[in-house]
Amino acid sequence: MRLREDIIKKYTPFIIKQASQYCGKYIEIENSEHFSIALIAFNEAIDAYVPYKNSSFINFASLVIQRRIINQINKDSKILNSYPFSHFENDKTLDRIMVVDESEMFGKIVLSEEIGKLKSDIWYYKNYK
Repeated sequence: MRLREDIIKKYTPFIIKQASQYCGKYIEIENSEHFSIALIAFNEAIDAYVPYKNSSFINFASLVIQRRIINQINKDSKILNSYPFSHFENDKTLDRIMVVDESEMFGKIVLSEEIGKLKSDIWYYKNYK
């Protein structure tokens, strides 16, 4: 256990750099969720690394950190872009959204039909004229 702590301490600048790189901002150790994720990912990389199977530990650890941070960013963005249905109660916003979605859907269907007709006209023109 002590050896693992020494390795993590030695590679802390690397972990910070990787987390910063994938987040696109400077990461502080004290209060960063992304640093925590990167640290857990680095620890996971220590457990999962197989020397004869993987090229180098640094590349492997970087890949694990990258994937975990990207997963978290995607998860966070889904949460930020969602609203509970109670948000729309007693509000006409939901009705407007439904109308917009229906009109967009109808427009896509019409365009799809027009594209299909144009494709068949082009095919006919190429083959019979």
